[in-house]
Amino acid sequence: LTAAQNVDWYWILAAPIVGGIIVGQLLSKLSARRAGNVADVIEARALKGRPLDLKDGLWSAIITVISLGSGASAGREGPVVHLGATLASVFAHRRKLPEWCARTLLAAGVAAAISASFNAPIAGVLFAHEVILQHYAMRSFVPIVIASTIGSVLSRLWFDEATAFIIPAYQITSYWEFPAFALLGVVAALVAVLFQFALFSADYLARGVR
Repeated sequence: LTAAQNVDWYWILAAPIVGGIIVGQLLSKLSARRAGNVADVIEARALKGRPLDLKDGLWSAIITVISLGSGASAGREGPVVHLGATLASVFAHRRKLPEWCARTLLAAGVAAAISASFNAPIAGVLFAHEVILQHYAMRSFVPIVIASTIGSVLSRLWFDEATAFIIPAYQITSYWEFPAFALLGVVAALVAVLFQFALFSADYLARGVR
């Protein structure tokens, strides 16, 4: 909000429109796949010997940069995970690494991407194990931790110590607050479901537009 107050109104109006036109033209003319997401990475992990396409990964990253840079409200975690996994997958395929090693490297690329993007190395490790590998293994744990740590260190060297989300200081003053916390969780879950439903509905309606 502070940044928007220092920008002329016509830039705020024009940026999403121009960015949307550019992204639409790129997706249309280049016949690129839909912006890479976590589902593509899980599919690559499940299907043996099928690496993620380097061209798709790079175009997905470029389109995402333009989209988010022009004000799109979508998250960056999907394309970032896709790019990290693509680089790892292509390397593993070209080096003809064993299947378990390729999967570990895929998860390591994802962990490094999450860690660097959100300045959250622990979240990167947990995300790679629970969402990508879908299990914990000692031979995978150490490489993933190292990759996530390096991603976070490089991110902090480049962007400084800034956190992705600034959380205000809170304190609990009474145990009577806990029922309110439980109610907040239920309300947040309902809002999340409605938000996802709105996204799917908009996507379904957009497919009918010629």
